[in-house]
Amino acid sequence: MPFTPLPRILSTDLEFLAGKSSLGLDIGCGDGRLGRRLQRGGLRVWGLDRYAGLSVGEVDVVGDALALPVAQGSVDLILAANLVRHLLPQDAGGGFILRWYESLRPGGIMYILEDMPDCSTPQRRNYHDLQLILARIIGRGRGALVEPEVLQAPLSALPAGAQVQQGNGPNRRRADPGPVLDMLSGSGGRPSGSVRRLMSSISRFGLEYGNFWWVRVVRKGD
Repeated sequence: MPFTPLPRILSTDLEFLAGKSSLGLDIGCGDGRLGRRLQRGGLRVWGLDRYAGLSVGEVDVVGDALALPVAQGSVDLILAANLVRHLLPQDAGGGFILRWYESLRPGGIMYILEDMPDCSTPQRRNYHDLQLILARIIGRGRGALVEPEVLQAPLSALPAGAQVQQGNGPNRRRADPGPVLDMLSGSGGRPSGSVRRLMSSISRFGLEYGNFWWVRVVRKGD
């Protein structure tokens, strides 16, 4: 799901890359909204996901984010939005970060963006608890919200010269509770007690994404 607004440094990078006929890869692209947003700035973006998508044109490459089906040194931008938390249950050491880095051309840039665990308001707590419950229900392939510290070890394992920056910002995109409540209510089964309590809280207070954190990694020139 898109982040609004994007980090200023990412917007600047996108403008620079778009002027160089660069190729970007939106990993775990889902419905493709974020990729389409980047394309509007003139950047070529391929959407990669494990599934072909709900409609034609959402996914350009069907593949596994843990083993990207692209050659080393072949893309200028890798973007992973709200994906890392779903990969860590399968690769707790975060080894996929190095593999993503190696897929970049020299001077290429990798961005990781993740919603931050935040229970400072009822709306943000609802979003936090929603992700936790979905991780429990779905299991493999789904993870709860994580702090940026989870990437400390894999980022430290990158080759010398890799430029790493980190930051955070507010995600002001509005969350629609209607589809979430429909999903939690299921198609006939009785929701569990924790799900019913969450549904009641969402109905009362709503949902809010809150803040997000980001990591920017530039591959050193060879």
